[in-house]
Amino acid sequence: MANSMTTPTSAIKKEPGPIRWNAIIPFLIFLVLANAYFYFFFDTHMKKAIEWVGYKALGTELNIEEFKSSITDGKVELSKIQITHAVQPEFNSIELANI
Repeated sequence: MANSMTTPTSAIKKEPGPIRWNAIIPFLIFLVLANAYFYFFFDTHMKKAIEWVGYKALGTELNIEEFKSSITDGKVELSKIQITHAVQPEFNSIELANI
């Protein structure tokens, strides 16, 4: 004879509320990580990418002293762009101060 005191209880499901916390928390974590990437690493990665693409496209060395961007202000600034001469690499064929 089964004991009536030990009947298995089913898990009680909670009704979902108007705020889906299981979706908002991962979204907030994604926003924080994306913001941290753009604040700390984006400018360096973009500078290196422009230098690499410039080297591949032109066949000569392309140097950028500084790359600054601001998403909130909507601006990008490149400082001291140097493109070396193809035949004489110790000389620059083009040198720009600021763009």
